[in-house]
Amino acid sequence: MRLPRPRLPRARAAWVAVLLVATMIGVGVLRLATGPSDDDDASLSAETSSSSTPTTAPPTPTDGPVPTDPSVPTFFTVSSFNVLGAGHTSPNGNKHGWAIGEKRMHWAIELLQRHDVDVVGFQEFELPQYRVFKSELGAGWGVYPGNTMGKVAVRNSIAWRLDTWSLVEPGWMKIPYFHGNEIRMPVVKLQNLKNGQQAYFMNFHNPANARGPAQKWRNIAAARQIAKANALRASTGLPVFLTGDMNEKDSYFCKVTRSTDLHAANGGSNVGGSCAVPRPTRIDWIFGSSNTGFTSYVDDRSALVRKTTDHSMIVAGAMLPPAFVVNECGKYTLC
Repeated sequence: MRLPRPRLPRARAAWVAVLLVATMIGVGVLRLATGPSDDDDASLSAETSSSSTPTTAPPTPTDGPVPTDPSVPTFFTVSSFNVLGAGHTSPNGNKHGWAIGEKRMHWAIELLQRHDVDVVGFQEFELPQYRVFKSELGAGWGVYPGNTMGKVAVRNSIAWRLDTWSLVEPGWMKIPYFHGNEIRMPVVKLQNLKNGQQAYFMNFHNPANARGPAQKWRNIAAARQIAKANALRASTGLPVFLTGDMNEKDSYFCKVTRSTDLHAANGGSNVGGSCAVPRPTRIDWIFGSSNTGFTSYVDDRSALVRKTTDHSMIVAGAMLPPAFVVNECGKYTLC
């Protein structure tokens, strides 16, 4: 059973109401130009795969599920969740005293259900954990790339509830990881089943300094992620959500909010060259484009999280704008 959404504090509810009014007037017209073996995928060389075709008409049975009400915004829960790769806690791993990956994945699933998550960006989601996830939730969840591109790409997968979202277009882009080795990480277009709005979800894991200085590669990764977000916003106007373990705090927030229209689920600002980073700050992030809103933010370090992973579980309530509004003639108009 899905739990009801929490009621918003009065001040935040008023802010969301203002955002919704602005969204229904103008959303979509905005065009801004603005583990131990993680590095064994150096041979990948294909180019980024992703569509830039905007939605211009209400979905039909031939090009997607028919929305129940495309004229309203809808709310969902998104998470960024580094689940600590199974390789780290195997007999040959570097995290001694932890439960094995398969057992910890059962706890991760319990946490997803506890927080009523609809879309999650996983990091360190290795094959043993993926198999547990599919065994327990496979009938009700979609996953990309999952195991479709090998044992490395699976580690950064996006998963979504099939009763809430449908996959419109899978895609990926290359991100430099340890020693600059290129890893494919997902950029997918999903469609909300209630209001028909389509949105892009991107999920990344930028390299830590665990195998030597990696700031160079993090800088390149961040630049590509910023460029991709801007390209999607400029070419489609669709909402964009970004999740991930960026292995950076202040610097990543300031780079992203300075160079895109993305804002963080946990607040902060970047106006006129003055970057105010939200506190407390983690290396795990959730961002959304300017035509989205956030209604809540949870940095979960509960006992169950602490025995599941060495990261926080980041969870945010998100607002997705309506796909279409009804004009004075009673017809749907692109919002």
